[in-house]
This record gives sequence, C-alpha cells and structure tokens, in this order.
Amino acid sequence: NGGYDARHYTIDLDVDVASNTISGTTTMVAQATQDLATFHLDLAGLDVRRVVVDERPASFARTSHELIITPSVVLPNRAPFTVTIDYAGVPEPITDPSVSFVPLGWQRQSDGLFVVSEPSGAMNWYPVNNHPADKATYTFRITVPQPYQAVANGVLADVMQGVGVTTTTWEMTDPMASYLATVHVGQYEVEQTTGPNGLPILNYFPIGTPD
Repeated sequence: NGGYDARHYTIDLDVDVASNTISGTTTMVAQATQDLATFHLDLAGLDVRRVVVDERPASFARTSHELIITPSVVLPNRAPFTVTIDYAGVPEPITDPSVSFVPLGWQRQSDGLFVVSEPSGAMNWYPVNNHPADKATYTFRITVPQPYQAVANGVLADVMQGVGVTTTTWEMTDPMASYLATVHVGQYEVEQTTGPNGLPILNYFPIGTPD
C-alpha cells in the first residue's frame, strides 16, 4: 500500500470472549509520500462502520482484503494525516499459502483468545498497512470481561477496572512490523522480574500452569 508512511497505530478493542466478537477503533497517524486522492489499508473480513480522515468523514470501498479510502480533500505530499476506522465482527483466521500448516491472525482457544500474525495475519483484527517494511509504534487499549486479562506488545501503561470489565493499555514505543502486533486474552498468574537497566519483565502464565 504505497503513498504514505505509517508512524503510529492506536488500537482500541472491546472484546467479547464468549462470542469471539471484537468492536474496535484503530487510528493510524501517517505521513503522505505523494499527493493522495485515495489510499489503501489491509483489512480482511470485519464490518467497517465509519472512516474519518483528519476529523472529516471519508468514503471507503472494499475489494478482497483491501480497504480503499477516499478522503474529502486530497492529502498533499509530505503532509501528516490521521485516519480513524470503526469496525466490528468475528475475526476469521487467515490461510496463507506460505505457512499453510497454521491459521493466522486473531483466534479462539478453549481458555481465551490469541494472535499469531506472521506473516500476514494482522489484517484479520485491525486495519493496517500490512507490510513489514512499514514499521510503526503502537498503543493498545484492550477491554475484556472480568476475570480475563489482556496482554499486548510493549510496556504495561495502565490498568483500569470498570463495571464487569478491565481495560489494559500497552505502549510499544519502538517501531515494529505489523506481523509482530499481538494480543492474548485469558486468565493468568503474573510473574514480574527486572531485566538489565531496570527493564520490567512480565510473564503471564495461564492459571493452572505447573510450576
């Protein structure tokens, strides 16, 4: 998906573990690398409800896994811009011929949910420029029903308890390829240690894991 450089993704997800349904808003901050009358993101399945570019409603179309966005005005070369996409549905695992022995993306398991995206699975749970050359930083805000916990990339920044739900915020400040973005939802025992230079290390073990 040419014409821009993704800089940061903020992924807000409400997760219904029982039905494996997600309701999400993903905001991408990017910079145009040419004049853009339209641009593409990758999103497989899921229903797109609204697209906004620089706080203005934008039109969109779907072709296979391509989400084609037409902003209300042309985005000039080198200009920063922000696109926000509201979407929802049940993620369908992706079959990639390069790794045909395993399904990819957001998936269900007996005690929760997990993501394995390499190489192409990221697009089944958030809209993204799904190419490893376009690295970006990330913020994940994941809301899950209690007693589940949500784990994602980066450093744990905040945990907020609501009525029957928990919202966890993770910050990934080093640019990474989209296939590395991951979320795991389950019931965990947490072990915290400290690595070099005070690096916090959090290990999440499913409850009942032998010592």
